[in-house]
Amino acid sequence: MASFNIHNGFKFSITGQTDRILNEYLEKELGYFKSEINNPDLEIRMVKELSPYNRPLDNYHGVWGADEKYFYMQLSGKRIKLAFDIKNEEPLIFYCEIGFSRVQLLTIVEQIMQLFFLQKGFTFIHGAAVSKGGRGICICAFPRTGKTNTFLSLMLGQEKYEILSEELSIINQNGMVFPYPHSTSVDCHQLRLFPSLIDLLANGYIAKQKIKFQVWLPNRYRVAGLPTPMYNRIINIVFRHLDKAYTLDLSKIGRIGHPTKIIKFLLLSRISNSSKVTIQNIGDLNSLAMKISANVSAERAGIIQRDYLTYLFAFPDKRNTVIENSLDYQRRIIIDALQNVKCYQINLPEGIPFKKLFAEFQSLI
Repeated sequence: MASFNIHNGFKFSITGQTDRILNEYLEKELGYFKSEINNPDLEIRMVKELSPYNRPLDNYHGVWGADEKYFYMQLSGKRIKLAFDIKNEEPLIFYCEIGFSRVQLLTIVEQIMQLFFLQKGFTFIHGAAVSKGGRGICICAFPRTGKTNTFLSLMLGQEKYEILSEELSIINQNGMVFPYPHSTSVDCHQLRLFPSLIDLLANGYIAKQKIKFQVWLPNRYRVAGLPTPMYNRIINIVFRHLDKAYTLDLSKIGRIGHPTKIIKFLLLSRISNSSKVTIQNIGDLNSLAMKISANVSAERAGIIQRDYLTYLFAFPDKRNTVIENSLDYQRRIIIDALQNVKCYQINLPEGIPFKKLFAEFQSLI
Protein backbone atom coordinates (compact mmCIF):
# COMPACT_ATOMS: atom_id res chain seq x y z
CA MET A 1 0.00 0.00 0.00
CA ALA A 2 1.16 3.54 -0.79
CA SER A 3 -0.23 6.63 0.93
CA PHE A 4 0.17 10.37 0.38
CA ASN A 5 -0.55 13.46 2.50
CA ILE A 6 -0.80 16.72 0.55
CA HIS A 7 -0.32 19.46 3.16
CA ASN A 8 -3.06 17.96 5.39
CA GLY A 9 -5.57 19.26 2.86
CA PHE A 10 -6.00 15.89 1.16
CA LYS A 11 -4.90 12.38 2.06
CA PHE A 12 -5.23 9.32 -0.12
CA SER A 13 -4.02 5.75 -0.26
CA ILE A 14 -3.73 3.01 -2.88
CA THR A 15 -4.45 -0.55 -1.86
CA GLY A 16 -4.40 -3.83 -3.72
CA GLN A 17 -1.97 -4.99 -6.38
CA THR A 18 -0.25 -2.21 -8.33
CA ASP A 19 2.09 -2.66 -11.25
CA ARG A 20 5.68 -1.44 -11.40
CA ILE A 21 4.91 1.28 -13.95
CA LEU A 22 2.20 2.83 -11.77
CA ASN A 23 4.41 2.67 -8.67
CA GLU A 24 7.28 4.39 -10.47
CA TYR A 25 4.97 7.04 -11.88
CA LEU A 26 3.40 7.89 -8.52
CA GLU A 27 6.84 7.96 -6.89
CA LYS A 28 8.04 10.42 -9.53
CA GLU A 29 4.97 12.67 -9.42
CA LEU A 30 3.94 12.52 -5.75
CA GLY A 31 6.92 11.00 -3.94
CA TYR A 32 7.43 14.30 -2.09
CA PHE A 33 4.12 13.66 -0.28
CA LYS A 34 4.57 9.97 0.52
CA SER A 35 3.64 9.44 4.15
CA GLU A 36 1.95 7.09 6.59
CA ILE A 37 -1.61 8.31 7.12
CA ASN A 38 -4.75 7.51 9.07
CA ASN A 39 -8.29 8.22 7.88
CA PRO A 40 -7.63 8.96 4.19
CA ASP A 41 -10.04 11.18 2.26
CA LEU A 42 -9.74 8.87 -0.75
CA GLU A 43 -8.93 5.19 -1.02
CA ILE A 44 -8.04 3.85 -4.45
CA ARG A 45 -8.62 0.13 -4.60
CA MET A 46 -6.72 -1.53 -7.43
CA VAL A 47 -8.52 -4.60 -8.77
CA LYS A 48 -7.82 -7.04 -11.55
CA GLU A 49 -11.28 -6.66 -13.05
CA LEU A 50 -14.42 -4.71 -12.14
CA SER A 51 -17.85 -6.29 -12.32
CA PRO A 52 -19.60 -5.68 -15.67
CA TYR A 53 -21.43 -2.39 -16.17
CA ASN A 54 -24.96 -3.28 -17.24
CA ARG A 55 -25.77 -0.12 -19.16
CA PRO A 56 -24.34 1.03 -22.49
CA LEU A 57 -21.31 3.30 -22.09
CA ASP A 58 -21.45 6.62 -23.94
CA ASN A 59 -18.57 7.22 -26.34
CA TYR A 60 -18.94 10.94 -26.97
CA HIS A 61 -16.39 12.15 -24.39
CA GLY A 62 -14.49 8.88 -24.15
CA VAL A 63 -16.19 5.74 -22.92
CA TRP A 64 -18.07 6.55 -19.73
CA GLY A 65 -21.38 6.11 -17.94
CA ALA A 66 -23.16 6.65 -14.62
CA ASP A 67 -25.80 5.01 -12.48
CA GLU A 68 -27.44 5.96 -9.17
CA LYS A 69 -24.23 5.48 -7.19
CA TYR A 70 -21.18 5.49 -9.43
CA PHE A 71 -19.43 7.11 -12.35
CA TYR A 72 -17.68 4.72 -14.77
CA MET A 73 -14.94 5.37 -17.31
CA GLN A 74 -13.08 3.09 -19.69
CA LEU A 75 -9.79 3.77 -21.48
CA SER A 76 -7.97 1.22 -23.63
CA GLY A 77 -10.15 -1.55 -22.24
CA LYS A 78 -9.46 -0.68 -18.57
CA ARG A 79 -12.10 0.82 -16.27
CA ILE A 80 -12.55 2.91 -13.14
CA LYS A 81 -15.56 3.31 -10.86
CA LEU A 82 -16.05 6.09 -8.31
CA ALA A 83 -18.88 7.76 -6.43
CA PHE A 84 -19.99 11.32 -7.05
CA ASP A 85 -20.72 11.66 -3.32
CA ILE A 86 -17.68 13.79 -2.39
CA LYS A 87 -17.83 14.24 1.38
CA ASN A 88 -15.39 15.23 4.09
CA GLU A 89 -16.59 12.96 6.86
CA GLU A 90 -15.88 9.56 5.31
CA PRO A 91 -13.36 8.09 2.86
CA LEU A 92 -14.30 8.12 -0.81
CA ILE A 93 -13.77 4.72 -2.44
CA PHE A 94 -12.36 4.68 -5.96
CA TYR A 95 -12.07 1.35 -7.80
CA CYS A 96 -9.51 1.07 -10.59
CA GLU A 97 -8.54 -1.84 -12.81
CA ILE A 98 -4.83 -2.65 -13.00
CA GLY A 99 -3.46 -1.21 -16.24
CA PHE A 100 -5.71 1.89 -16.35
CA SER A 101 -3.86 4.92 -17.74
CA ARG A 102 -1.60 6.20 -14.94
CA VAL A 103 -1.65 9.76 -16.34
CA GLN A 104 -5.44 9.81 -16.47
CA LEU A 105 -5.61 8.24 -13.01
CA LEU A 106 -3.51 11.03 -11.50
CA THR A 107 -5.57 13.66 -13.35
CA ILE A 108 -8.76 12.27 -11.82
CA VAL A 109 -7.12 12.15 -8.38
CA GLU A 110 -6.17 15.83 -8.73
CA GLN A 111 -9.75 16.72 -9.62
CA ILE A 112 -11.00 14.89 -6.51
CA MET A 113 -8.20 16.55 -4.52
CA GLN A 114 -9.45 19.97 -5.62
CA LEU A 115 -12.96 19.23 -4.33
CA PHE A 116 -11.58 18.29 -0.91
CA PHE A 117 -9.25 21.30 -0.96
CA LEU A 118 -12.17 23.67 -1.53
CA GLN A 119 -13.89 22.42 1.61
CA LYS A 120 -10.76 23.25 3.66
CA GLY A 121 -9.94 26.67 2.21
CA PHE A 122 -7.32 25.46 -0.32
CA THR A 123 -7.39 25.58 -4.11
CA PHE A 124 -5.27 24.68 -7.10
CA ILE A 125 -4.35 27.42 -9.54
CA HIS A 126 -2.76 26.85 -12.94
CA GLY A 127 0.51 28.60 -12.31
CA ALA A 128 4.12 28.31 -11.22
CA ALA A 129 5.43 29.37 -7.82
CA VAL A 130 8.87 30.08 -6.37
CA SER A 131 10.11 31.48 -3.08
CA LYS A 132 13.14 33.20 -1.60
CA GLY A 133 13.73 34.49 1.90
CA GLY A 134 10.12 33.95 2.96
CA ARG A 135 8.75 35.70 -0.15
CA GLY A 136 6.40 33.65 -2.29
CA ILE A 137 5.81 34.59 -5.93
CA CYS A 138 3.03 33.08 -8.05
CA ILE A 139 3.14 33.25 -11.85
CA CYS A 140 -0.18 32.55 -13.55
CA ALA A 141 -0.69 32.42 -17.32
CA PHE A 142 -2.62 30.74 -20.07
CA PRO A 143 -0.69 28.15 -22.10
CA ARG A 144 2.06 29.42 -24.45
CA THR A 145 2.29 32.76 -22.62
CA GLY A 146 5.65 32.41 -20.84
CA LYS A 147 4.92 30.82 -17.47
CA THR A 148 7.37 27.93 -17.78
CA ASN A 149 10.13 30.11 -19.25
CA THR A 150 9.69 32.63 -16.41
CA PHE A 151 9.81 29.79 -13.87
CA LEU A 152 12.97 28.33 -15.46
CA SER A 153 14.60 31.77 -15.55
CA LEU A 154 14.08 32.14 -11.80
CA MET A 155 15.03 28.54 -11.00
CA LEU A 156 18.24 28.62 -13.05
CA GLY A 157 19.19 32.28 -12.51
CA GLN A 158 21.93 33.61 -10.27
CA GLU A 159 19.56 34.29 -7.38
CA LYS A 160 18.53 30.59 -7.27
CA TYR A 161 14.93 30.82 -6.15
CA GLU A 162 13.50 27.85 -4.29
CA ILE A 163 11.04 25.72 -6.22
CA LEU A 164 7.42 25.32 -5.17
CA SER A 165 5.64 24.24 -8.36
CA GLU A 166 5.63 24.69 -12.10
CA GLU A 167 2.25 23.56 -13.46
CA LEU A 168 -0.23 23.50 -10.58
CA SER A 169 0.20 25.59 -7.43
CA ILE A 170 -1.67 25.19 -4.15
CA ILE A 171 -2.76 28.32 -2.30
CA ASN A 172 -5.06 28.82 0.68
CA GLN A 173 -7.42 31.54 1.87
CA ASN A 174 -4.77 32.86 4.29
CA GLY A 175 -2.47 33.86 1.43
CA MET A 176 -0.02 30.95 1.66
CA VAL A 177 1.43 29.04 -1.29
CA PHE A 178 2.52 25.42 -0.84
CA PRO A 179 5.01 23.14 -2.64
CA TYR A 180 3.57 20.82 -5.29
CA PRO A 181 6.69 19.65 -7.14
CA HIS A 182 5.43 17.62 -10.07
CA SER A 183 7.82 16.66 -12.81
CA THR A 184 7.65 19.07 -15.72
CA SER A 185 8.25 18.79 -19.45
CA VAL A 186 10.77 20.90 -21.33
CA ASP A 187 11.11 20.90 -25.09
CA CYS A 188 13.98 21.38 -27.50
CA HIS A 189 13.37 25.13 -27.64
CA GLN A 190 13.80 25.41 -23.87
CA LEU A 191 16.97 23.31 -23.95
CA ARG A 192 18.43 25.84 -26.37
CA LEU A 193 17.15 28.76 -24.28
CA PHE A 194 18.48 27.30 -20.99
CA PRO A 195 21.55 25.11 -21.72
CA SER A 196 22.04 24.37 -18.01
CA LEU A 197 18.82 22.34 -18.13
CA ILE A 198 20.74 19.47 -19.68
CA ASP A 199 22.52 18.84 -16.37
CA LEU A 200 19.20 18.77 -14.52
CA LEU A 201 17.29 16.33 -16.70
CA ALA A 202 16.03 13.70 -14.28
CA ASN A 203 17.72 10.38 -15.07
CA GLY A 204 18.60 11.65 -18.54
CA TYR A 205 15.69 9.95 -20.28
CA ILE A 206 13.44 11.14 -23.09
CA ALA A 207 9.84 11.29 -21.91
CA LYS A 208 7.14 9.47 -23.79
CA GLN A 209 5.02 12.56 -24.31
CA LYS A 210 5.38 14.17 -27.71
CA ILE A 211 5.30 17.74 -28.93
CA LYS A 212 2.35 17.78 -31.34
CA PHE A 213 3.68 19.78 -34.26
CA GLN A 214 0.43 19.42 -36.16
CA VAL A 215 -1.12 21.69 -33.51
CA TRP A 216 1.54 24.33 -34.05
CA LEU A 217 1.32 24.51 -37.82
CA PRO A 218 -1.27 26.96 -39.17
CA ASN A 219 -4.28 25.35 -40.79
CA ARG A 220 -3.48 27.02 -44.09
CA TYR A 221 -0.56 24.64 -44.55
CA ARG A 222 -2.79 21.61 -44.42
CA VAL A 223 -3.34 19.70 -47.65
CA ALA A 224 -6.98 19.97 -48.67
CA GLY A 225 -8.82 16.69 -48.22
CA LEU A 226 -5.99 14.91 -46.38
CA PRO A 227 -7.46 12.86 -43.49
CA THR A 228 -6.39 14.11 -40.06
CA PRO A 229 -4.73 10.84 -38.92
CA MET A 230 -2.66 10.71 -42.11
CA TYR A 231 -1.76 14.41 -41.77
CA ASN A 232 -0.67 13.91 -38.13
CA ARG A 233 1.44 10.90 -39.07
CA ILE A 234 3.20 12.75 -41.89
CA ILE A 235 3.95 15.75 -39.65
CA ASN A 236 5.33 13.54 -36.88
CA ILE A 237 7.55 11.67 -39.35
CA VAL A 238 8.85 14.90 -40.88
CA PHE A 239 9.67 16.34 -37.44
CA ARG A 240 10.69 13.09 -35.77
CA HIS A 241 14.19 14.42 -34.99
CA LEU A 242 12.62 17.25 -32.94
CA ASP A 243 9.48 15.50 -31.77
CA LYS A 244 10.74 14.87 -28.24
CA ALA A 245 10.02 16.27 -24.81
CA TYR A 246 12.23 15.82 -21.76
CA THR A 247 11.09 15.26 -18.21
CA LEU A 248 12.63 17.33 -15.43
CA ASP A 249 11.90 15.90 -11.98
CA LEU A 250 11.56 18.95 -9.73
CA SER A 251 11.41 16.90 -6.54
CA LYS A 252 14.97 15.63 -7.09
CA ILE A 253 16.66 18.97 -7.63
CA GLY A 254 16.98 19.47 -3.87
CA ARG A 255 15.83 23.09 -3.65
CA ILE A 256 12.16 22.59 -2.81
CA GLY A 257 10.88 25.47 -0.70
CA HIS A 258 8.54 25.47 2.29
CA PRO A 259 4.98 26.86 2.56
CA THR A 260 5.41 30.59 2.10
CA LYS A 261 3.38 33.77 2.30
CA ILE A 262 2.47 35.12 -1.15
CA ILE A 263 4.10 38.53 -1.64
CA LYS A 264 3.56 39.03 -5.37
CA PHE A 265 1.19 37.59 -7.94
CA LEU A 266 2.03 37.93 -11.66
CA LEU A 267 -0.52 37.37 -14.42
CA LEU A 268 1.21 36.97 -17.80
CA SER A 269 -0.65 37.79 -21.00
CA ARG A 270 0.22 38.26 -24.67
CA ILE A 271 -0.35 41.38 -26.78
CA SER A 272 0.11 41.74 -30.52
CA ASN A 273 -0.01 45.50 -31.05
CA SER A 274 3.09 46.54 -29.10
CA SER A 275 6.83 45.96 -29.08
CA LYS A 276 7.37 46.72 -25.39
CA VAL A 277 6.51 44.95 -22.16
CA THR A 278 3.82 46.81 -20.24
CA ILE A 279 3.00 46.28 -16.55
CA GLN A 280 -0.32 47.08 -14.89
CA ASN A 281 -1.35 47.02 -11.24
CA ILE A 282 -4.38 44.79 -10.68
CA GLY A 283 -6.89 46.27 -8.24
CA ASP A 284 -10.02 44.33 -9.17
CA LEU A 285 -9.59 41.01 -7.36
CA ASN A 286 -13.01 39.77 -8.47
CA SER A 287 -12.00 40.06 -12.13
CA LEU A 288 -8.59 38.51 -11.41
CA ALA A 289 -10.19 35.58 -9.54
CA MET A 290 -12.51 34.93 -12.50
CA LYS A 291 -9.53 34.83 -14.86
CA ILE A 292 -7.60 32.46 -12.60
CA SER A 293 -10.64 30.19 -12.21
CA ALA A 294 -11.24 30.16 -15.95
CA ASN A 295 -7.56 29.39 -16.51
CA VAL A 296 -7.42 26.34 -14.24
CA SER A 297 -10.78 25.14 -15.58
CA ALA A 298 -9.61 25.45 -19.19
CA GLU A 299 -6.30 23.74 -18.45
CA ARG A 300 -7.63 21.07 -16.08
CA ALA A 301 -11.25 20.72 -17.21
CA GLY A 302 -12.06 17.18 -16.24
CA ILE A 303 -14.53 14.42 -16.28
CA ILE A 304 -15.85 14.96 -12.76
CA GLN A 305 -17.19 18.52 -13.19
CA ARG A 306 -18.10 17.97 -16.85
CA ASP A 307 -19.98 14.70 -16.51
CA TYR A 308 -21.55 15.58 -13.17
CA LEU A 309 -23.97 17.80 -15.10
CA THR A 310 -25.10 14.82 -17.17
CA TYR A 311 -25.29 12.71 -14.02
CA LEU A 312 -27.40 15.38 -12.30
CA PHE A 313 -29.76 15.54 -15.28
CA ALA A 314 -30.33 11.78 -15.03
CA PHE A 315 -30.52 11.66 -11.22
CA PRO A 316 -31.73 15.10 -10.03
CA ASP A 317 -32.11 13.98 -6.40
CA LYS A 318 -28.37 13.12 -6.16
CA ARG A 319 -27.11 16.64 -5.51
CA ASN A 320 -23.50 17.56 -4.68
CA THR A 321 -23.11 21.22 -3.74
CA VAL A 322 -19.30 21.02 -3.63
CA ILE A 323 -19.14 20.15 -7.34
CA GLU A 324 -21.97 22.50 -8.31
CA ASN A 325 -20.42 25.50 -6.51
CA SER A 326 -16.74 24.64 -6.99
CA LEU A 327 -15.95 27.72 -9.10
CA ASP A 328 -17.61 30.04 -6.56
CA TYR A 329 -15.66 28.41 -3.72
CA GLN A 330 -12.45 28.75 -5.70
CA ARG A 331 -13.00 32.44 -6.47
CA ARG A 332 -13.68 33.25 -2.82
CA ILE A 333 -10.49 31.50 -1.72
CA ILE A 334 -8.44 33.32 -4.38
CA ILE A 335 -9.86 36.72 -3.40
CA ASP A 336 -9.12 36.09 0.29
CA ALA A 337 -5.62 34.82 -0.52
CA LEU A 338 -4.69 37.91 -2.56
CA GLN A 339 -6.18 40.61 -0.32
CA ASN A 340 -2.78 41.96 0.80
CA VAL A 341 -0.71 40.80 -2.18
CA LYS A 342 0.80 43.02 -4.88
CA CYS A 343 -0.81 41.81 -8.11
CA TYR A 344 0.45 42.74 -11.57
CA GLN A 345 -0.54 41.97 -15.13
CA ILE A 346 2.51 41.71 -17.40
CA ASN A 347 1.71 42.10 -21.10
CA LEU A 348 4.32 40.42 -23.30
CA PRO A 349 4.50 41.34 -27.00
CA GLU A 350 4.57 38.60 -29.60
CA GLY A 351 7.61 37.79 -31.74
CA ILE A 352 10.35 38.97 -29.34
CA PRO A 353 12.89 36.55 -27.79
CA PHE A 354 11.91 35.59 -24.27
CA LYS A 355 15.22 36.53 -22.62
CA LYS A 356 14.78 40.09 -23.88
CA LEU A 357 11.22 40.18 -22.53
CA PHE A 358 12.25 38.74 -19.17
CA ALA A 359 14.95 41.39 -18.77
CA GLU A 360 12.23 44.06 -18.97
CA PHE A 361 10.14 42.75 -16.06
CA GLN A 362 12.73 40.85 -13.99
CA SER A 363 13.24 43.79 -11.63
CA LEU A 364 9.54 43.62 -10.68
CA ILE A 365 10.13 40.16 -9.17
